[in-house]
Amino acid sequence: LRAERAQRASESWIARTAYLPTLGARANFSSSAADTAHFLFEQFEARTTYELGLEWELFGGFGRERGTSQARAELRAAEEGLRAGELALEAQVRAGYLALLTAYATQGARAEDVELAGQELALAQERYRIGALSFPDLQESQLTFTAAETAYIRSAYGFFLALADLEEASGRPLLETLPAARTANPAPAPPAPASP
Repeated sequence: LRAERAQRASESWIARTAYLPTLGARANFSSSAADTAHFLFEQFEARTTYELGLEWELFGGFGRERGTSQARAELRAAEEGLRAGELALEAQVRAGYLALLTAYATQGARAEDVELAGQELALAQERYRIGALSFPDLQESQLTFTAAETAYIRSAYGFFLALADLEEASGRPLLETLPAARTANPAPAPPAPASP
């Protein structure tokens, strides 16, 4: 888009030069011989002519005005196209950034869910060990913990997808600039299962 804008600016400048006068120069060198029967080459007559001309069109049927106004309109259209492209890119980067923030917050919440489900599972295992909890209730706690881990993994996947989308929109690698808080640390390890 920037190259197109530069091309339209050049075309507009070229169209404005139609108002300037045209300067032309010409040189003509010729030789002729009057005696063609004996071909005496020393009798050649040499002529040299120089011409210099200045031409300035005063009225050209509004062709110059049409050309310059068309070139200016194309330049404005190219500038607006460039601006629209920049705004679209900015909107894409902003949307990618907001999606990344949302994915980061979601991943943090899912990590907390895994931690809470792990604590609940540990408590359920202890209650089952002492006989205060039935086996189906223990299995329900294990399923809750597994669902929390699955949600955490999906949120981590969503985070990295949002990061890749933002990198694509901005054209810069961003992974090196992220804090290593939730991206490097996996979910908390589950407690050891109790034997029935």
